[in-house]
Amino acid sequence: MKCKDVLPHMSAYHDGELQGEQILGLERHLRVCEACREEYQRIRNVGSWLDEMVVHPIPPGFAGRVMAEASRRKLPKRGNARLHPTWWHSFRWFVGLSAPMRMAALVVVLLACLLGVFLSKETSWPERRQEYAAGADAMSGLEWFSATPPDSLGSAYLAYAARPTAGENP
Repeated sequence: MKCKDVLPHMSAYHDGELQGEQILGLERHLRVCEACREEYQRIRNVGSWLDEMVVHPIPPGFAGRVMAEASRRKLPKRGNARLHPTWWHSFRWFVGLSAPMRMAALVVVLLACLLGVFLSKETSWPERRQEYAAGADAMSGLEWFSATPPDSLGSAYLAYAARPTAGENP
């Protein structure tokens, strides 16, 4: 047995709750493992301290008095508690914020929405989309690479695509 298998069963071994092979395996492990022997000694010390404690007897009728007091102190019913829709529960974190933090959160959301609108206006407005589509139809394909640096892969592609093939006249 390994230490991780023995440690959870040490209290049960001390209390005499283990049986057969479990007892033999644990005792075998305790003979060879110093750390587990020390841990078992700690468990025995705690057990002996608990045995030495003086336990005062419970006065008669104690359980009945506790139950009577518990029934007398029942929690008050919540009156007209407002019922929130279930989608509101996901925003509980927002309700717990202070007023300045709520305002800051709302400003951040508003700015994010506005930023999304302004960044996407080039492609989202219908008249601009038509301009881009008309310009793209007029290009044959190689114009997209016109602004390539001289020693780049794009310029090598343009040079290769622009040279005549064996059957063409230059």
